[in-house]
Amino acid sequence: MNIIISRLFKTIKPEYYSASCAELGENAGRITWENAMEACPRLLKSSGQLSDFKKYMAGFGAWDDVEIAKWTSRECNALLLQLIAGDIREAGVDTKNPNWNKYQVDSEAGIIHGNMYRGDDGQVYYYIGD
Repeated sequence: MNIIISRLFKTIKPEYYSASCAELGENAGRITWENAMEACPRLLKSSGQLSDFKKYMAGFGAWDDVEIAKWTSRECNALLLQLIAGDIREAGVDTKNPNWNKYQVDSEAGIIHGNMYRGDDGQVYYYIGD
């Protein structure tokens, strides 16, 4: 599943939604989660997208099916925001002037996750899937 994130990509401050304990102290997880829940852009717009996102997240093995089934749309969108922010930080992407060629090279080399890409239409997408 491909999600258009162009507007978010250009305006995001990824450190608000993805930061370590070294940066924010022992409450980093709570702080970034609260920031994501407050900002919570509506990236997943349909029930099908929400369902696909939950299936994707189940593959991480961090949550059981009962817990994932209880996630609200808001929680799923906040979690997706955190994934996007983390991937931007991991890759060191300059969201104002991204070097997509370097991003692709690093992705193909397995240095970064590589879930983002610029489409032929100029939009920025985030891929959710295997």
